[in-house]
Amino acid sequence: MSSATPCGSGLRAAANKPEYLFQRSKRGTFYVRQHVPVDLAGAISGGRKEVVHSLRTADPSVAKSRLHKELCRIETDSLRRGSA
Repeated sequence: MSSATPCGSGLRAAANKPEYLFQRSKRGTFYVRQHVPVDLAGAISGGRKEVVHSLRTADPSVAKSRLHKELCRIETDSLRRGSA
């Protein structure tokens, strides 16, 4: 039995993909990058093609542990903006 999450099940699988994580420099802070579909960009992100948020850590294991929660937060925030 799987536990319920507030965000879509697609993000759970996506959280395992390394392209969502990146660093701006070799020892820098990790960020999460979420692509915004073209048809939704104007409604939920002000026309941006992607949403980027800091994970506030330079430690890869901490970044991976924070990734899913941050992707869920991005999705939840986007849904709130889109329905307003």
